[in-house]
Order: sequence, then C-alpha cells, then structure tokens
Amino acid sequence: DNTQDIGTSIKSGTSTGGSTISLIDTGANFNAATAVAVGDCVILDKSGTTPEWGYVTAITSDTELAIAGGFSSGGTGASRAYAVIDKSAYTHAQAVKIEYLTNAYAQKSEIVILNGTTAVDTVNTDLYRVNSFRIIATGTSNACKGNLTLQADGAGTAYSYITAGFTRARNACYTVPAGLTLYVTEFTMSYGYSTNQTHYCRLYTRANIEPSTKFNTGSLFFPFTEVVCANTSQLVTLDCPTKLPAKTDIKISGIATFAGIASIALRGWLE
Repeated sequence: DNTQDIGTSIKSGTSTGGSTISLIDTGANFNAATAVAVGDCVILDKSGTTPEWGYVTAITSDTELAIAGGFSSGGTGASRAYAVIDKSAYTHAQAVKIEYLTNAYAQKSEIVILNGTTAVDTVNTDLYRVNSFRIIATGTSNACKGNLTLQADGAGTAYSYITAGFTRARNACYTVPAGLTLYVTEFTMSYGYSTNQTHYCRLYTRANIEPSTKFNTGSLFFPFTEVVCANTSQLVTLDCPTKLPAKTDIKISGIATFAGIASIALRGWLE
C-alpha cells in the first residue's frame, strides 16, 4: 500500500549462457541505458518450475553478469528467462517470493515483482495453501515501506501479510507438504500488555489430525500443546517431537483476559 514498494525491470529476456555464478545474454547490452549496476537483483523463471534469484556483483562485459554469491537454489544462469531489477529505482520492497502448496499438496513457488499501490496478479493460479511469503529484493531500505498483502483477486480474503518495515510474513498457520512428515521439536510463546494488572493468555497449537491415529480430520482441529503466559515468554522443548504427517494443517490460537500482543515460533524439521 505504498508507492515506494515497486520493482523496476531494466533488462529481461532469455539467457544464452551462464553458470551457477553468472548469466550471459549475447543479445543484450547490460551497460546500455538503463545500465545494470552492482547490487541489482536477477530473477530467474519467476513463475516457472524453479524460480530463483541472485544479486549482481560485477558487470563482466556488455553481455555477462557476475553473480558471485550464486543463485538462491543453486541453479545455473544458462537458458533461463530472466529479469534484472534496478535496486536504485525505488527505496523499499521490489520483489517477493511466495511458497505455496497446490490442491495436491505439492510444493511450488512464484516470484512477484511489486507495483506499489497497484495489485499484481500471480501468473500461477493453483495456489491452495500459502506457507511462506517474503521479500527477496529491495532498495536501500532493505524492508517494505507499506504493508504487503497477499490476497484473493479483487481485494478478497487475505492469506498472508508482511507488516510495514519488515521482510517476511509471520503466518500462524502451516500445512505439511505431500510426501513429507513434520517433526516439531520446540516452541516459544509470548504474551505482553501495557498495564501493571495481572492478565494472562492461553496460547496453544492445533492440528487437524486425530491425536492417536493421525487420521486427517479436515476442518476439525485438536489441541496438541498449550501454555499460559502472563506478560512473559515461555520456551517449551519437546523431548519427544510432535509428529505431523503430510497434508496436516497447523495453526496457533490464543485467548487472553486483556488486550495485548502475542507472539509464537515453532521449530522442527521436515523429512
């Protein structure tokens, strides 16, 4: 919702060569106006099978860019659709990456170049669950100027949200991808308020599986872990990790006796 959250593509096309640390396009002139500069973001296959990005560390020649840190998924710059985003054009968020599941719970992702206060449609239309939403390119501020909302077309339901001044969404929900199992090993839950009165908040994790059989129960959620916080934080380490199978939806809920701020973080691994 801010005019400084814009990404400007100054060069684009399909590369004719490259490596894990370079991109070559013999049909381009990276030194021509507007010239590519060190720090610009190179986005590869933004809505393709493996979207990724890297940052320009040198303009090796008119037709070659050096990406010394490599591309984000370890891919190569050869034979890829690309766009170079001008870091200097705007000061704040310029591109975001959405990681999501299809309705078959398969993992996919897309990179979207922002356009300020104008909504930008995703190219892919198979978004079913959103597991991650974060900024991957910015101007000098290294954060978004306004709030970034990932929502249904036509300003519908909001599915994820990056608060102004930050770099990623703090979703309190997650869905385990197909073919994987999530093991939760610890969680931190916090609740705070501004008065000196004694108030508390019950914070608890819930999942839509039957606790003993792990049968998926759809829209019916069962509590798995719970803490009570009174203007404090609590770290709980699970000696026996909570096992959550593929397609399980996880969400964090809270009930407080007084208006305040709650924060949660779960840690674990997928295998």
